[in-house]
Amino acid sequence: MFPAQFGEKIGMPIRQGKLQSATGITGSDLAYFHAVVVYVEINGKGYKFNCYGGVMYSLDPIGLGLLGRHGFFELFASVTSKHNAHVVELVPVAPPNAQGTP
Repeated sequence: MFPAQFGEKIGMPIRQGKLQSATGITGSDLAYFHAVVVYVEINGKGYKFNCYGGVMYSLDPIGLGLLGRHGFFELFASVTSKHNAHVVELVPVAPPNAQGTP
């Protein structure tokens, strides 16, 4: 889940996405979902994979995206959050739809 402003910056037609209710720790709101390609770099190696990502206007004031277990974290062997250091460590596996880029 990402702020709508992220989608707007890359030219995503936000309101043309599939409208769904999304619930999180702050409550429920409407989100627009789109098929997107996500790029992640781990230890200098790039990975890209398909993801069904949502954007929400209510996340704009926060300015941060929220990564979910389904469609993101499940693609990695291990995910470790070091909150005080503002770090999320991802240990890659070879997900079926991920492709390393040089």
